[in-house]
Amino acid sequence: MGAKEKNRKKGGRGGETVVARPEPEQMKEEGVDDEIVREFLLESSENLDRLDRELVSLEKDPGNRETLSSIFRTIHTIKGTKVRTRHRRK
Repeated sequence: MGAKEKNRKKGGRGGETVVARPEPEQMKEEGVDDEIVREFLLESSENLDRLDRELVSLEKDPGNRETLSSIFRTIHTIKGTKVRTRHRRK
């Protein structure tokens, strides 16, 4: 079973973690240049794939602080990519 097919539980409550990925149409409606959208989606997709692998790894070894730190760095990178995209479109 691949990492993407694996269900992750959120906070021990049994709910699946859902990561919303922006649709190019949504970004276009806001007037963002196609090149910027492609760049954002590519970077975000790569980071979300990395995050998925890291979360699976953390499930296997919940006490691994290095993996947890990497998860926080990846989330911070995704957030930074969004902010950078917002500033570039102005």
